[in-house]
Amino acid sequence: MYTKVNKDKYYEDLANALKDDGITLEQVTYLFGGDPNVINVEEKPVLGAPQEYESTFLDIISQYYTGAKTVDEVLNEVKEKVDAAIEEQKNQ
Repeated sequence: MYTKVNKDKYYEDLANALKDDGITLEQVTYLFGGDPNVINVEEKPVLGAPQEYESTFLDIISQYYTGAKTVDEVLNEVKEKVDAAIEEQKNQ
């Protein structure tokens, strides 16, 4: 079970407890509250079968690490696969 607390009060109490270590309220707020200049949004899956794409990309990328293909060849192949997947998703 969780206890609801006021985040600002919690950050202030934590900063006070850590003040001897030179930790400031601003640092605690940044650490737990994030960068105030960044807006966090919920992630939305873009492709329909992420596991399938992940394994495909790992197979393609491993060809670079084994020396079978150059980095440019691998990136071009990945781009082609991504472009095809996007078009496929658009048409559904």
